Amino acid sequence: MFNSITVVRADRVKQMGGLTEASSGALVVSTYRTPDTSGGTAFPHHFVGGKWTGIFSFFRTYPEVLNKYEYFWFPDDDIQTTPEDADRFLEIVKREGFQLAQPALEPDSYYAHRITLANPLLSFRRTNFVELMMPILHRDLLLKVLPLFEGRHFAQGLDYMWHQLSRNPERDVAIIDETPMGHRRPRQVCLKGNMSKMQVDMMSEREATFRELNICRQAPVVISAKTKDGIELQRSSRLTVKLLMGMWSCRAKITRQPWSANDYFRMLGQQALGRTNTTTSSYVQPTSVCRAR
Repeated sequence: MFNSITVVRADRVKQMGGLTEASSGALVVSTYRTPDTSGGTAFPHHFVGGKWTGIFSFFRTYPEVLNKYEYFWFPDDDIQTTPEDADRFLEIVKREGFQLAQPALEPDSYYAHRITLANPLLSFRRTNFVELMMPILHRDLLLKVLPLFEGRHFAQGLDYMWHQLSRNPERDVAIIDETPMGHRRPRQVCLKGNMSKMQVDMMSEREATFRELNICRQAPVVISAKTKDGIELQRSSRLTVKLLMGMWSCRAKITRQPWSANDYFRMLGQQALGRTNTTTSSYVQPTSVCRAR
């Protein structure tokens, strides 16, 4: 059995596009607006605030969870999937031993980074970037980054550096194309609205995070990949061609933010010139991690 727990920050305990039905692990719905006593979650939790500071509060409340599970999945509450794809995603992460990963996005999703859109020719891509929307972390990595969640409602910027805290960043970080999931609610509208009521500004928090952790942004690139028929491709012209062909084949389905010719040229340039061997942050893991109060 896959030893994992899914922690979702949501308005209330509810059915969330198949996530609550995934059978591979435990589920927590941490509510952020009003406490929900309807049940249906392994560890009841309520915290008024953003996603990541709420997740930090959850582990402060239940520190024993850190030792109980091997993998921790943190999807947004508006992710659309099926129980089968959720299970399959978790199985691939476990099989490949990834420390940091995410499902790719279906092409008609709202997205922030082009690299997160699913490539239909590939099973998964090892990358230097996993975003904040629905990451899964191995316990070893979570213990390193968990202190950074405290006080960060949006946590923007952490996804430019947390991959380098894995054991082997070029091997342990991936986007899973085999199990694409949907994101069809406009990005950040709900969260920004809730945070503005608390007088929390996303851009101010983001700038403070970049400054405090001395984060240097790297262009997201694909380091290596596995095709649907099991062929491993290292970073090369062959891999670049496969990436471009895959995205060209589904271009008509990218409807929320359609791709232009310039998007393909940018993707080509990033893949050819992007560096993955430079330090992205001066962050040093503290000697202690989240403790119960």
